[in-house]
Amino acid sequence: RAEVAAAADRGDMAPKKGGKAPPRVQYFNAIRDQKLDTLRWCLRHGGVTTRTEDEDGHTGLQIAAAAGLSEALDTILDSILKVGTKDEVEEADDEGRTPLMMAAHNGKLACVKLLVVKGRAPLGTKCEKGKTAAEYAAARKHDKVAAFLRDPKGHAESSDESEEEGEAERQTARVFKASQKLASAVNEQEEVHRKKVQAAEALQAALAEAPEPVWGEVKAVLSETRRELSLRGKEPGVSTVDPALWNCVCLQELRLEMAAGALTSLPPRLGQLSQLTTLIVSNNALTALPDVFASLPRLRNLEAAKNELRELPPSLSSLSQLQVVDVSHNQISSAAPLAPLVGLVAVQLGDNALESLPEWRYEEMEHLSTLAAPANRISRLPPGIGSLPMLAALDLSGNQVRQVPIELGSLSPKKLQTVRLAGNPLADPRIRRFVETDAPTLVKDLLNHVAKNGHKEEAAAAAGGKKGKKGKGKAAAPPPSDDDDDEPEGSVADLLAALNASSGSESEGEAPAPAPAPRAAVGGDPGKIHVSLPTKRAERAAAPPRMQVSINPDRFSAGGQQQQAPPPAAPAPAQDLFGLDAPAAPAPAMGGGGFNATFDDFDGGGGGGGIGGGRLDRAHQ
Repeated sequence: RAEVAAAADRGDMAPKKGGKAPPRVQYFNAIRDQKLDTLRWCLRHGGVTTRTEDEDGHTGLQIAAAAGLSEALDTILDSILKVGTKDEVEEADDEGRTPLMMAAHNGKLACVKLLVVKGRAPLGTKCEKGKTAAEYAAARKHDKVAAFLRDPKGHAESSDESEEEGEAERQTARVFKASQKLASAVNEQEEVHRKKVQAAEALQAALAEAPEPVWGEVKAVLSETRRELSLRGKEPGVSTVDPALWNCVCLQELRLEMAAGALTSLPPRLGQLSQLTTLIVSNNALTALPDVFASLPRLRNLEAAKNELRELPPSLSSLSQLQVVDVSHNQISSAAPLAPLVGLVAVQLGDNALESLPEWRYEEMEHLSTLAAPANRISRLPPGIGSLPMLAALDLSGNQVRQVPIELGSLSPKKLQTVRLAGNPLADPRIRRFVETDAPTLVKDLLNHVAKNGHKEEAAAAAGGKKGKKGKGKAAAPPPSDDDDDEPEGSVADLLAALNASSGSESEGEAPAPAPAPRAAVGGDPGKIHVSLPTKRAERAAAPPRMQVSINPDRFSAGGQQQQAPPPAAPAPAQDLFGLDAPAAPAPAMGGGGFNATFDDFDGGGGGGGIGGGRLDRAHQ
């Protein structure tokens, strides 16, 4: 590795073998592309010299000078100075033009300087036409090149002087810029200091102008410039609140919870407490909050729960730093002033009269972790809730929500710990079962179900209002009842009544009355009815249902009660309830009940023994 690194430093690295071009081709390609490593390798190890010519008869030095390839020209000059001869710098083409003439003709000042200063190329050499390099430059009006060729030494000194002057000017500019930046920083510091002094003077003036405090807590704040004040269960004096409280402009946290029903309003002077970050006025009897929150730009925590508020002041929308809001247990009908606040972390809106949540820009609410609005009249769950990445607790229980949007399935089960939706007329029975308890273990199952079967508002709207499952536009079936497993009352009673009617009519010589068609399959044990319906439409059309019932008249009455009578001498004949003429099946052995029923197997086998051969769907006593 060390040898490879040293070879790379010397330029001895062979070119990459992307193709198998000969070194001569690689040499001229390296000059045109100014690939210096390849160029050095070709000159040292590729068998190429500085006198090697291309197909047009030009050397590498001539090509680099004419094209203005100063880096390649510099590399070739290094090779000539090390292993070549001086006359190689003056190698001319068929017309006697040297590399210096070619560079001057094309106005390549950098190459001209390299050839003159480094390569020591003579200036008086003429071509076959008798023109020098300076004359070539003048003919093409390359004034700088011509001036340099006429007086290389003087031009070099003037260039050095101009470079020195330019460097001095740049240094001066840098010093000036740094001084300006320093002056600006000093001015900013002075401005900040001036504002602090003004604020301190204003604070002292406000404290000095404050009336004599009545409450000892307020007096301590004014005298010691405390930042926190908590007044809980305070009994009102001459006035509900000590007037000196509103001059405590140094306060950052204020808790004001007066005795029950004592505090019904806050004065506009609340806006003087511009340093407040926390304001807690819960457990009072406030009917409104003053619209002065624009004067409290630093407020982050606002708690006004358990009051009698009916609305929120519009100026709340200006609190861009607000993070926690608790206005639960009030009578608020609209939380619209909270809509512009996207920096909220926790929102408590429960036990109010809200019909909808604020129209938040949910996709911008990156920090909202708690959203609680139970016991309201909210009928719609916004799909945007599904875009809350940090949501950990969602409580919308006791509202009027019917549909859970499919977007809620996008919430992270790792973050979301609690979902409370109980007490809503949810259309999906599975969601109802999920939210019956607040077990965190069900949250993941709930989210998975909602992600697959949640409500799609756009699809439902496109279907003309038909709320189909999974938003496919099909009319949704009515939600299954929790009692779906039970047959409607009277289904068995109807059958028994038909049995009784049939027995009575035959005894009088009348035709048996038709019995109602069976509703579902039942059966298994003696005393149970078994019904199996055809599984295919064609079979149902070809072979209507048929049921045979054996009755023990001594143990069964029309009312369905078992009778303790002695067994009959002979079993009663089977009764055909459906009016079919086919012979009845043999009566099975009676169990403890009063009747036993069998009927034909529509799936391919006969029934008997009290259990039909058809498919068992449901069983009823």
